[in-house]
Amino acid sequence: MNFSVTKELVKKVDKFVTNSVEIYGEGTASFLATFVSDTLIGQAAPGFVTTALNYKLKRTEKMILSLIDHLNNRITNIENMLVHCTDTKRNTLKEEYFPLLFDYAADEKQEDKITYIVNGFESVIERSIIDQDTILTYYDILHELKISEIKTLLYIPEGIMVITFGESREKDLYAEFETIFEEKEGEKAYIINKLVKLGLVITKKYMDDGESINYGLNDLKLTKFGKDFLDFFKFESKAKDTLCSKL
Repeated sequence: MNFSVTKELVKKVDKFVTNSVEIYGEGTASFLATFVSDTLIGQAAPGFVTTALNYKLKRTEKMILSLIDHLNNRITNIENMLVHCTDTKRNTLKEEYFPLLFDYAADEKQEDKITYIVNGFESVIERSIIDQDTILTYYDILHELKISEIKTLLYIPEGIMVITFGESREKDLYAEFETIFEEKEGEKAYIINKLVKLGLVITKKYMDDGESINYGLNDLKLTKFGKDFLDFFKFESKAKDTLCSKL
């Protein structure tokens, strides 16, 4: 993680820690607050505050502040999960997995994805055994995907939107999907080919030379890996309202 710790960020972390003490009392910060403080402030050189940030640093700070806000909004839920973890697992989460949230948030360009970065950490806590390489792969793919590409993934059969609304809505979804890309045929092809290359979807039709052709929604299907990816980041029906207006 490579970014400068500013006064605003220090203030945000301090407020987060104070808030956790007020919630849980006894003058002790929550496990999650300790994770945040140690991960961010513990890595900063004492007194190192940058007052003139360039564009990239400003964007990075914005994403980190947004991440802290998301964690603050979920502090009770996450803390309840951490309380039931063993000391060994909590230490592993703190040292190996929690810093990943800040690594990926710091490099993120679309703030709407921050909530899914936090969702992934909740999944790590909830699952008793999960391979670190798999977690890194999930986060790498989330980082690569834009909002419009995630939205496309949600339209694919067996995706969240189709699962949520059932077969009676599938025809409407197909029409909606095609309408969205009606004047963006090149963009649709790019997005679908990207999802295929990432192993999230498979296609049912190919040209003789092996190149993908003009796909419709019926020509696509989620892979098991694609389903696991959506499950890990907890894409639910509410994602429709959040993401479908972003394209």
